[in-house]
Amino acid sequence: MEVKVHLDFEDKVPESDETNNEYTKEVSVKTALVEQPDLVIDSLTWAPEKPEPDETVTFTVTVKNTGTAESEENVLEYEIEGANEGNLAVPALSAGETFGGTFSWVAGEEGKIEVRAVVDTGNEVLENSETNNEITKTVTVAKETVVTSSGGGGGSSSSSSSSSSGGSKEPARNVEVKELSTRHIINGYHVRYEFPENVTCVTIIEFDPRRTFKKTTTIVEILKEKSVFASKLPPGRIYKNLNIWVGDKGAGLPDFLDNAYIEFRVEKSWIEKNGINESLITLLRYDKKWNPLETEKMGENEQYIYFKAKTPGFSPFAITEYTGEEEETIEDPEGELKGVPSSLGGLGEDGVVNGSAEIEENAEEKKPVGMKKVLVAISLPIFMILVQFLVLKKRD
Repeated sequence: MEVKVHLDFEDKVPESDETNNEYTKEVSVKTALVEQPDLVIDSLTWAPEKPEPDETVTFTVTVKNTGTAESEENVLEYEIEGANEGNLAVPALSAGETFGGTFSWVAGEEGKIEVRAVVDTGNEVLENSETNNEITKTVTVAKETVVTSSGGGGGSSSSSSSSSSGGSKEPARNVEVKELSTRHIINGYHVRYEFPENVTCVTIIEFDPRRTFKKTTTIVEILKEKSVFASKLPPGRIYKNLNIWVGDKGAGLPDFLDNAYIEFRVEKSWIEKNGINESLITLLRYDKKWNPLETEKMGENEQYIYFKAKTPGFSPFAITEYTGEEEETIEDPEGELKGVPSSLGGLGEDGVVNGSAEIEENAEEKKPVGMKKVLVAISLPIFMILVQFLVLKKRD
């Protein structure tokens, strides 16, 4: 910008020199920078690196605020082969802060698959740049490998799968966020699943297995509404609805584990905002009805209160302020629970959720048959004695 100063611009003052009455100076003006956030996808990784068909792939995505101001809460969406597969809730991030989340996908046929993740999809966050909010990666699905072993001289071979990847039939539209953790489950060895990404309210799952399942993935799903496998809402004021699935071979069933515990956390802000009685916070498990689990407080920090609950198995759960309301058992006449993963009930072809009820009914039906056998066993000797008596009497 040019600034000019002029004296005696009307030449009213007689001077010896009328040409030196002005001075010009260039002034540089800098525009003040407005502090704004700038969200970028810092990384997108997956494991296993080269999945095989029907193998569960766990993606880990990291969002970073590279701007100079705090960002608002927003949503990250992920697409696989152009189809929207779900989304993750991204919290508010201060300048320089990062957020990590996970999502899963079951690999299809072999080939190259394009995976795309986009943060702030609706451009609701005012940023320094709106062109760096996404990342695209290519995942290679490898040919399925079969491990074979030959018998000594017998010429026989067998194939075996040592992985139980886990799975859920909860509709993706009802899943707010999920996190996966994989461990080897071996009979006689304590199992502890940890969830270091902290994208759900569950922090630890542990139990003592009664059977060996080898490599098994546990999935924690935070739901937007109640689980589709529950016939009604849980009692009390609800903090979170969630599913926990341990593999897909029955590793999470009550028959195959002991001493199972779930550790979880509840935000203090929710407790204070809703006037919740902290001592009534309870983990409920759904098995034909909502059953309260023994829940105890473990500790707290500035943001969360931590709890631990003992559970007989893994299935749909809910964290609520439980006041002791009783609930009738739902017999599921319409078959709403069909299709539930085996970690809830081990479904058979007839859709029975818990086979113990069926066994008891069969036992009742067999009781009259057993009584008949007893009567026959008693009556036969008496009949033989009577016949012998009549024969001897006739001879006399």
